[in-house]
Amino acid sequence: TDADKADAIKKRDARLSANKLKFTVKLAASEETRLKGVCKAAQEKTVALEARANKSNVERAKVYTAITGELTTLIPRLKAASVDTAEIEKSQTELASLISTYTTDYNTYLTSLNDLGGLDCVTDPVAFKSTLESARAERVVIAKDTAAVRAYVSGALKTALKNAASQLDTSNSNEATTPTVK
Repeated sequence: TDADKADAIKKRDARLSANKLKFTVKLAASEETRLKGVCKAAQEKTVALEARANKSNVERAKVYTAITGELTTLIPRLKAASVDTAEIEKSQTELASLISTYTTDYNTYLTSLNDLGGLDCVTDPVAFKSTLESARAERVVIAKDTAAVRAYVSGALKTALKNAASQLDTSNSNEATTPTVK
Protein backbone atom coordinates (compact mmCIF):
# COMPACT_ATOMS: atom_id res chain seq x y z
CA THR A 1 0.00 0.00 0.00
CA ASP A 2 0.99 3.63 -0.26
CA ALA A 3 1.26 3.98 3.50
CA ASP A 4 3.66 1.01 3.67
CA LYS A 5 5.77 2.45 0.87
CA ALA A 6 5.91 5.84 2.59
CA ASP A 7 6.87 4.16 5.86
CA ALA A 8 9.60 2.15 4.12
CA ILE A 9 10.96 5.32 2.52
CA LYS A 10 10.99 7.09 5.90
CA LYS A 11 12.86 4.17 7.47
CA ARG A 12 15.36 4.10 4.60
CA ASP A 13 15.92 7.85 4.88
CA ALA A 14 16.51 7.44 8.60
CA ARG A 15 19.06 4.67 7.93
CA LEU A 16 20.77 6.82 5.30
CA SER A 17 20.98 9.72 7.74
CA ALA A 18 22.40 7.39 10.40
CA ASN A 19 24.98 6.10 7.89
CA LYS A 20 25.99 9.65 7.05
CA LEU A 21 26.59 10.31 10.74
CA LYS A 22 28.33 7.01 11.41
CA PHE A 23 30.56 7.10 8.34
CA THR A 24 31.34 10.77 8.09
CA VAL A 25 32.24 11.03 4.44
CA LYS A 26 33.74 14.22 3.11
CA LEU A 27 33.93 14.12 -0.64
CA ALA A 28 36.15 16.37 -2.66
CA ALA A 29 34.48 17.89 -5.71
CA SER A 30 36.47 15.61 -8.03
CA GLU A 31 35.48 12.49 -6.08
CA GLU A 32 31.85 13.58 -5.95
CA THR A 33 31.86 14.00 -9.73
CA ARG A 34 33.53 10.60 -10.16
CA LEU A 35 30.98 8.94 -7.86
CA LYS A 36 28.09 10.50 -9.77
CA GLY A 37 29.50 8.96 -12.92
CA VAL A 38 30.03 5.44 -11.64
CA CYS A 39 27.35 5.03 -9.00
CA LYS A 40 24.59 3.80 -11.32
CA ALA A 41 26.83 0.97 -12.56
CA ALA A 42 27.78 0.18 -8.97
CA GLN A 43 24.11 0.03 -8.00
CA GLU A 44 23.50 -2.52 -10.75
CA LYS A 45 26.30 -4.64 -9.31
CA THR A 46 24.61 -4.60 -5.90
CA VAL A 47 21.70 -6.53 -7.43
CA ALA A 48 24.07 -9.35 -8.39
CA LEU A 49 25.80 -9.11 -5.02
CA GLU A 50 22.46 -9.34 -3.25
CA ALA A 51 21.54 -12.42 -5.29
CA ARG A 52 24.84 -14.11 -4.38
CA ALA A 53 24.40 -13.19 -0.74
CA ASN A 54 20.87 -14.61 -0.73
CA LYS A 55 22.03 -17.83 -2.38
CA SER A 56 24.82 -18.38 0.12
CA ASN A 57 22.50 -17.48 2.99
CA VAL A 58 19.95 -20.06 1.84
CA GLU A 59 22.65 -22.74 1.74
CA ARG A 60 24.04 -21.65 5.10
CA ALA A 61 20.55 -21.65 6.64
CA LYS A 62 20.00 -25.23 5.40
CA VAL A 63 23.22 -26.36 7.07
CA TYR A 64 22.44 -24.53 10.30
CA THR A 65 18.93 -25.99 10.36
CA ALA A 66 20.29 -29.48 9.75
CA ILE A 67 22.80 -29.17 12.59
CA THR A 68 20.30 -27.79 15.08
CA GLY A 69 17.73 -30.39 13.99
CA GLU A 70 20.19 -33.21 14.56
CA LEU A 71 20.99 -31.87 18.01
CA THR A 72 17.30 -31.58 18.82
CA THR A 73 16.70 -35.24 17.97
CA LEU A 74 19.98 -36.48 19.46
CA ILE A 75 19.59 -35.05 22.97
CA PRO A 76 16.44 -37.03 23.91
CA ARG A 77 17.99 -40.21 22.50
CA LEU A 78 21.11 -39.70 24.59
CA LYS A 79 19.01 -38.97 27.69
CA ALA A 80 17.14 -42.20 27.09
CA ALA A 81 20.50 -43.99 27.06
CA SER A 82 21.37 -42.36 30.42
CA VAL A 83 24.08 -40.12 28.97
CA ASP A 84 24.73 -36.74 30.55
CA THR A 85 23.64 -34.19 27.93
CA ALA A 86 24.30 -30.97 29.86
CA GLU A 87 27.39 -30.15 27.80
CA ILE A 88 25.57 -30.76 24.52
CA GLU A 89 22.56 -28.73 25.65
CA LYS A 90 24.87 -25.86 26.59
CA SER A 91 26.54 -26.14 23.19
CA GLN A 92 23.16 -26.20 21.48
CA THR A 93 22.14 -22.99 23.26
CA GLU A 94 25.41 -21.27 22.38
CA LEU A 95 25.13 -22.40 18.76
CA ALA A 96 21.58 -21.04 18.56
CA SER A 97 22.88 -17.73 19.90
CA LEU A 98 25.66 -17.59 17.30
CA ILE A 99 23.23 -18.43 14.51
CA SER A 100 20.81 -15.77 15.74
CA THR A 101 23.62 -13.19 15.73
CA TYR A 102 24.53 -14.17 12.17
CA THR A 103 20.90 -13.93 11.03
CA THR A 104 20.47 -10.47 12.55
CA ASP A 105 23.71 -9.22 11.03
CA TYR A 106 22.84 -10.76 7.64
CA ASN A 107 19.48 -8.99 7.62
CA THR A 108 21.21 -5.70 8.43
CA TYR A 109 23.64 -6.29 5.55
CA LEU A 110 20.78 -7.11 3.19
CA THR A 111 19.00 -3.91 4.23
CA SER A 112 22.14 -1.93 3.44
CA LEU A 113 22.36 -3.54 0.01
CA ASN A 114 18.71 -2.70 -0.62
CA ASP A 115 19.31 0.88 0.49
CA LEU A 116 22.36 1.10 -1.71
CA GLY A 117 20.41 -0.03 -4.75
CA GLY A 118 17.39 2.13 -4.00
CA LEU A 119 18.86 5.55 -3.32
CA ASP A 120 19.37 8.29 -5.89
CA CYS A 121 23.14 8.29 -5.93
CA VAL A 122 23.49 11.05 -8.52
CA THR A 123 21.74 13.63 -6.35
CA ASP A 124 23.21 12.39 -3.06
CA PRO A 125 26.67 10.84 -3.56
CA VAL A 126 27.50 11.29 0.13
CA ALA A 127 24.60 9.00 1.09
CA PHE A 128 25.76 6.53 -1.53
CA LYS A 129 29.34 6.51 -0.25
CA SER A 130 28.33 6.25 3.41
CA THR A 131 25.86 3.43 2.68
CA LEU A 132 28.53 1.65 0.66
CA GLU A 133 30.93 1.92 3.61
CA SER A 134 28.19 0.64 5.91
CA ALA A 135 27.56 -2.38 3.67
CA ARG A 136 31.29 -3.12 3.56
CA ALA A 137 31.55 -2.97 7.34
CA GLU A 138 28.52 -5.22 7.74
CA ARG A 139 30.01 -7.72 5.30
CA VAL A 140 33.09 -7.97 7.54
CA VAL A 141 30.81 -8.61 10.53
CA ILE A 142 29.00 -11.40 8.64
CA ALA A 143 32.32 -13.03 7.77
CA LYS A 144 33.25 -12.99 11.47
CA ASP A 145 29.84 -14.41 12.42
CA THR A 146 30.10 -17.32 9.99
CA ALA A 147 33.66 -18.02 11.12
CA ALA A 148 32.47 -18.03 14.74
CA VAL A 149 29.72 -20.55 13.96
CA ARG A 150 32.12 -22.74 12.00
CA ALA A 151 34.73 -22.63 14.76
CA TYR A 152 32.14 -23.40 17.43
CA VAL A 153 30.75 -26.39 15.54
CA SER A 154 34.17 -27.83 14.78
CA GLY A 155 35.48 -27.03 18.27
CA ALA A 156 33.21 -26.99 21.30
CA LEU A 157 30.23 -28.80 19.79
CA LYS A 158 32.38 -31.53 18.28
CA THR A 159 34.12 -32.02 21.63
CA ALA A 160 30.79 -32.24 23.46
CA LEU A 161 29.54 -34.83 20.99
CA LYS A 162 32.73 -36.87 21.33
CA ASN A 163 32.39 -36.81 25.12
CA ALA A 164 28.81 -38.02 24.86
CA ALA A 165 29.87 -40.76 22.46
CA SER A 166 32.55 -41.93 24.85
CA GLN A 167 30.01 -41.97 27.71
CA LEU A 168 27.68 -43.99 25.53
CA ASP A 169 30.48 -46.43 24.66
CA THR A 170 31.39 -46.77 28.33
CA SER A 171 27.81 -47.46 29.39
CA ASN A 172 27.36 -49.97 26.55
CA SER A 173 30.54 -51.82 27.48
CA ASN A 174 29.47 -51.91 31.17
CA GLU A 175 26.12 -53.40 30.20
CA ALA A 176 27.80 -56.05 28.08
CA THR A 177 30.13 -57.19 30.89
CA THR A 178 27.51 -57.15 33.66
CA PRO A 179 25.96 -60.63 34.05
CA THR A 180 22.21 -60.72 33.96
CA VAL A 181 20.33 -62.41 36.78
CA LYS A 182 17.42 -64.66 35.85
